[in-house]
Amino acid sequence: MRLFFILGLCFVCFVQMSMQATVEGKIVPNMVMKRWKDLPYDTRAKLSSKTSIKDSPVQRNGQFSFANIESGTYHLRFESVEYDFAQFHIIVNESQVHAYYTTAGEERSLTTALNSASHPITARAVQKHEYLQGPRKFSLFRLLKSPMMLLSLASVGLVFILPKMSQQARSLEVAQQEQEAGVTKKTT
Repeated sequence: MRLFFILGLCFVCFVQMSMQATVEGKIVPNMVMKRWKDLPYDTRAKLSSKTSIKDSPVQRNGQFSFANIESGTYHLRFESVEYDFAQFHIIVNESQVHAYYTTAGEERSLTTALNSASHPITARAVQKHEYLQGPRKFSLFRLLKSPMMLLSLASVGLVFILPKMSQQARSLEVAQQEQEAGVTKKTT
């Protein structure tokens, strides 16, 4: 009786393990990331579903692996300080793994065959982050069109224009008063 119980338990464990899949793949060099040597040490692969997030380090040769993945839909993305990588929508159906190129938040059904990728997954760098940029060359035109310079030039212009405008206003006022005084003298 014990023997049947142990054999039954082993069979159930074997069936349960066979229904789980392994999601694996490799990051390969391309025009953006030319060599595996350029792959940062801190690059990680993240496999997330609605209920869990699994994390795996990417080896120096670009390989990554997630073992014992249950059936469901997942989003595979890579976190790296220096590069952005292609993202994948993963559908695990018992021991079968279907991978599709995707963007964050995009949903797919099992029957979708657009943008399919093979398994094991081959990921490539899409873009390199440029954190440090060289200084821009000096340009007098760019300096003159900056808001601070425009305000400064306007205030300097007003310093020179306002006194002349007020002097003209005074001379017009004096001329008008003289004209009014002349008109009043003629009438008297």
